[in-house]
Parts: sequence; C-alpha cells; structure tokens
Amino acid sequence: MKRDIEIHKQVESELAKRSHFCQKLIKKLSGKIKLLEDEIEETNLEKKEKGKLKRKKDTSKNDKNKNDLITFLEKSLEQSEKKIAKL
Repeated sequence: MKRDIEIHKQVESELAKRSHFCQKLIKKLSGKIKLLEDEIEETNLEKKEKGKLKRKKDTSKNDKNKNDLITFLEKSLEQSEKKIAKL
C-alpha cells in the first residue's frame, strides 16, 4: 500500500508539472494570437484609411503567412486544451 501511495504521488506530481507546462504554453500561444489579431486589425484599418484596394505580392504573402501562423497557433492551443482536459 505504501508503495502504491508513493507511485500515485509521483504520478500526481508529474501530471501537475505537465498541467503547469500546458497552462504556460496556452497563455503564451493566446498572447501570440492576440498580438497577431491586433496586427491584422491595425493593417486592415490602415488599408481602409488609405483607400487602397490593390495588394502587393509581398503583402499578400505576409498576410497568408500570418493567417497560416494564426491557424497553426489556434490548432496548437486546441490540442493543448484537450491535453489539459484529459489530465
């Protein structure tokens, strides 16, 4: 019984560490998503103010890269939340 209790304490400690790590990761990724969303909103406002409808190749590539990054971060966030929910 004492051995079982010790094993359970070790497992509990390990799960607590994982949970803490996942929570930090979620906060970090959420912050990155927020920054990217703010940046996109800022870019959209600038475009509206200037009245430019044309996009340059570089801008569209950057927008695509940002959108890809946002998608990746959102998926990572969802996966981390699922892992935490399992824990």
